[in-house]
Parts: sequence; structure tokens; C-alpha cells
Amino acid sequence: MKIHDEKSSGNRWYYAQGGKVYGPYPAGLISRYILLGRIRFSDQISSDQKIWVQVAYATDFIPDVMKGNLEDPFERDRLKAARRWADERRGAVSTAVPDGDERREEMEDGVPPAVHISTAAADASRDTTASSLRNRFIFGALLFCAVVAWLVYQSPRSPQIPDIDCNAVAEPMVRWDNCQKRGGQLANISLRKASMENMDLRGADLHHSNLAEASLAFSILDQSHLEGATLTGGNLKGVSLRGAILSEALLQDADLSYADLTGAIIDGADFSNANLGKAKWIDGSLCAPESVGRCLPLTIDRSTR
Repeated sequence: MKIHDEKSSGNRWYYAQGGKVYGPYPAGLISRYILLGRIRFSDQISSDQKIWVQVAYATDFIPDVMKGNLEDPFERDRLKAARRWADERRGAVSTAVPDGDERREEMEDGVPPAVHISTAAADASRDTTASSLRNRFIFGALLFCAVVAWLVYQSPRSPQIPDIDCNAVAEPMVRWDNCQKRGGQLANISLRKASMENMDLRGADLHHSNLAEASLAFSILDQSHLEGATLTGGNLKGVSLRGAILSEALLQDADLSYADLTGAIIDGADFSNANLGKAKWIDGSLCAPESVGRCLPLTIDRSTR
């Protein structure tokens, strides 16, 4: 089963857990559920519900931040940060709103039991008072049904999550989350406000590209070319930039917390007001949590001083 090809093609996926099948979901959402632990490595995924693959072997779906050496405190911190970030993003979607089937079940359970009219009322069918009561009951029942129908219609619905198209044209606000574009040729292109989280961009050429306000959280950009690129205000939380070339890059106001810049070339790069808290600097040293604009050395027992 060619997981990589099927994932990149934009297929929607199912996952099996505890004897139940859930889905379909976009590939990016499957990866996020794996990161959050909602989908376990022992569960299975499928694009057609015929051929199933255990998540542990579907490595394209496992976020790179989960593949690091978790014995390393820095890697553990990056994983925790990635989970917090994914959980914060999920909050706008999963605001305790149940799925459609669950919502219908709750509505059915919440409907009061039908009120049965005693057969004795038939004896008073000619009685004007009984007739009036029946009419009132019918009107009340119709009104109740109308109110219930209105409440069902007005009940909150889970927002539709746009599909992620890894083959979409490179342009501002494109959605490439979890896509594989290793070695991609993306120089001199505007990707402003693009969503490019958890991507594989190792060795990609992004020199002089406009990535202002783009989100590349927890993406892998090792050995990538970002000379002169604009990353102002971008979300680069937890990105791996090992050996990347960032000469003359603009990173003002960017979030580089938990990023790994080991071996990166940063000649002339502008980090003004950039968040470098808990990042790994070019020499492999860890930056203090309060690092802004520059990497402050991490001091042991700082609280006792």
C-alpha cells in the first residue's frame, strides 16, 4: 500500500479503534489526531476500508516531532509544545460539539415521552370541553415539534475542515499542512499567510520567498535555502532548521520558540523581536525561555540567583 502516494493525492482516511470505524477525515487531521494521542500506534487506518495499515507502520502520517530521540530533553519539550499547539488549534473545531449521530441521539433522548390520550376520552367525544382540550393538545404538540425542529436546525455544527491539497498551486494562504515537499523549488514565490505546518521541506529552495505571517510550526526545513526570505510575523514554533541557510532573512516578530537552528547560517538575518524561547541556537546551546530578539544563555538554577 503506497501510503505516501495516497496521502499526497488528497484522499480522505478512516481509522479503526476498539472495533469501531471513524471517518472519513483529511490526512492532515489524521496526523493531528496521532500527535494528540486520539489515534494510537496500535490503531489502523485505511483510505477505502478494504486495506488497513497499522498506524505504527504508516510513517508518513506520524509527525516528525514524534520521531526524534525522546530521551533528549529538548526533543521532549518540542513534542510537548507540538501537542499543546495542536490542541489549541483543535479547540476551535472540537468545542465539545458532538458528531452528527451523537447529536441526534442526544436530541432523541432529550424529547419527553409521548403523551398518550386515555381511550376513555372517546366516551366524551361529543363533549365540547373534551374537544377543546384535544384541540389544545394537538396545537401544543405541533408547537412542541416545531420548537424541537427549530432547536435541531439551530444547534451548533462542527465547522467544515477544508481539505488540504498537497498539489495546490503555490500561492498566498495555500494549505499544505503535513505535505511532503522535500527539495521543492519554491524560490521567489509569495506564500504569505500559508498554512504549512508539519511539512517535510528538507533541502527546499525558498530563497527570497515571501512567507510573512505563514505558519510552518513543527515543519522540517533542514538544509533548506531561505536566503533573503521574508518570515516576518511567521509561526516557526518547533521548526527544524538544522544547517539551513538564513542569510539576510527577515524574521522580525516571528515565533521561533522550540526551534532547532543547529548549524544554521544566519549572516545578516534580522531576528528583531523574534521569540527564541527554548530554541536550540546555531552552536547547539539552548536559549533561555525569555529570549527575544537574540538567544540568551540558559542559566542553571536561575531561580536561586
